Amino acid sequence: MESKKGPLPRLNTQDTDNSDEIIEAISKFKDKHNEHETEQAIHNWYDGCDEMLAAAIRENIEMRDQRESTSYHSYEMCQQGVSYKQCQERRQTEIRGNRHDQFVMRDNGMVTGRIQQAFMKIRTGISRYNLHYDWFKVRNANGNGSF
Repeated sequence: MESKKGPLPRLNTQDTDNSDEIIEAISKFKDKHNEHETEQAIHNWYDGCDEMLAAAIRENIEMRDQRESTSYHSYEMCQQGVSYKQCQERRQTEIRGNRHDQFVMRDNGMVTGRIQQAFMKIRTGISRYNLHYDWFKVRNANGNGSF
């Protein structure tokens, strides 16, 4: 996630988990700002991370749906009498594409898991400072609902 200007550290999605650092930064910000400013800072930080989470989930769903469609249509094409060579070439292309998609989906899954875990940890961590927000939800990885 690209660093944005703001009082809170960006969430590490690749390196070591920095949820504790983010919780500490929220605590320090809260000490010097009013409730509205604190909520706005947390909400802005949350929105940036949630956008990343939504994008990773959406991309995985789209890739899965596209792959399922492509596999079916390829089978249909080969059943309609195209040459064996064309079928083999198409199959090889699909295999390479599928392998690439699997890598992307794995990476998206890792980002999704990291953000979800950080959200849960941070939400729990800031509750000790009596910061409870109805909007601080964690999206489900299937794209349906949140908790």
